[in-house]
Amino acid sequence: MNWLLEIFNMKSWFKKQQQKWQELEDSYKESLLQFIWILFGNIFPLLLGWLIFALPDIIWRGGDTFIKDGQFYIYSVSLISSATYVFWTFKVQNLDKFALLGYASVIVGGLASLFYALFLVGSVTNYQFIKYSSLIIFVLTLLLFYKSIIMNGTKLDVHEAQKRNIQSIASTLK
Repeated sequence: MNWLLEIFNMKSWFKKQQQKWQELEDSYKESLLQFIWILFGNIFPLLLGWLIFALPDIIWRGGDTFIKDGQFYIYSVSLISSATYVFWTFKVQNLDKFALLGYASVIVGGLASLFYALFLVGSVTNYQFIKYSSLIIFVLTLLLFYKSIIMNGTKLDVHEAQKRNIQSIASTLK
């Protein structure tokens, strides 16, 4: 009888999610779909690997198979590169929030690239370090990438913002 209650709870949860989806603005819906689609395309090799392991004749070797070879470093770098571009196109000043997000993206991408390069040449062989650092960097990348997708969906006139800043500076100098 508990399984019926669980099914009912799942149905009500899906209905709530559907209602929340309908209440979202179209720009957020588009941004969320873009995020999911790009993420799906980026981690498609991982998803395909899981699918192959699901075949009956293939022996599952554990989830660590996908982590120990540094895949998540590569996923992180490929996602963060487009996020960095978006942050730099929205940057008005060197220390505004968009510039800081851009700097954070460069740091995360640089760390992921460095750790993967060290892994490839054999300087990093500690599996626990590879596992946790690659997953942490991947989560940070997802957060930054999602923020860039949301920003890209909004319409900010960077040139107009720069013009206002120049006018503001000029008026304080007078």
